Amino acid sequence: MKRTVTAAQRANTYRGARNTILSLVILTAVNCVLLAVGSSTYFLSSIFLIYGMMAVYGVTPVTVAVAAVLLGVYLCAFFFSKRRRGWMLAALILFSLDTLCVIGMMFLMKYVGESPLQLVFDLIFHALGIVWLSLGVKNGRFGTMDAEELQAYAEAQSPAEEAPSPESEEPFPAEEEQSPESEAEEDA
Repeated sequence: MKRTVTAAQRANTYRGARNTILSLVILTAVNCVLLAVGSSTYFLSSIFLIYGMMAVYGVTPVTVAVAAVLLGVYLCAFFFSKRRRGWMLAALILFSLDTLCVIGMMFLMKYVGESPLQLVFDLIFHALGIVWLSLGVKNGRFGTMDAEELQAYAEAQSPAEEAPSPESEEPFPAEEEQSPESEAEEDA
């Protein structure tokens, strides 16, 4: 049985993708602050390139500025994707490149003799982020509609007349009862 997805559900999926962008920005900023104060705590779902750059090169004015610019781009993607769905695609591309950085770091760690398994959870969260952002790109047309446009779209997609409900139909066609005379005629 084919499940139909309404325009409102597609709009909710798009909002979920936008919230994914915002959560990535917030968790990355928290990770950078935790790194700056010397904490060993780390949230998995963050932008790896920013955190990795600050972890490798230290918390310097240059790395903080680069991190702020990259986080600013993601924030622009969050805010501007409310009306323009192209920003969701930009966020997907950026996060896909960030995922490639995670994979590259895993190969680099394997090459230098360290265990790349410590980045497996990062890679899993990046894959989930890509799925959500991909769903956002897919449903972008509905996410940028306002309530009136969604209602008009839903009314245009609904059939003009109601189909009979399955409960009103008999599950099996009624068989014609045959009289004894008609059975005798068939046998003859």
